[in-house]
Amino acid sequence: MIFEFGPYCVDVDVERTRRWYETEPTASQRCNCDGCVNFDRAADLFPESVKSFFASLGVDAKKPIEVYVNYTNRDGTLSYGGWYHLCGTLLAEGSDTWQVGKGAPLGPRGFQIWFREDCHIVQENCPRPVLQMELNADIPWVLEKEHTYERERN
Repeated sequence: MIFEFGPYCVDVDVERTRRWYETEPTASQRCNCDGCVNFDRAADLFPESVKSFFASLGVDAKKPIEVYVNYTNRDGTLSYGGWYHLCGTLLAEGSDTWQVGKGAPLGPRGFQIWFREDCHIVQENCPRPVLQMELNADIPWVLEKEHTYERERN
């Protein structure tokens, strides 16, 4: 299925992607650090526009291949980065380069995505061809304990 999103045009096999994600672990099943556990729980609170976008691609938002905290924003949310794999290809010429600030916004403030064919940590059982969707998101801390992530620097 062809999707046009911001500057990107991608061809995704939604059903193969969805079937693969059915057996993949969540962020907190891959890693039990506080950042991953928080991401897992906060994903349930993502805006509907974000949830719908992920679902339309066959991706389970709670199951990133990699997720990490960059820092704590001034408003108290955490700046997360990470990526997901999809069965698909990038059709838009020259749009597969990560450029901070050039990603397509995904709903509310703090959600941006990029697509690239240069994939990292591709599992053997991941359906081919593989397309990587990178995520930058400002996500609230939802765990009941304090976090220790460094504040954003000026």
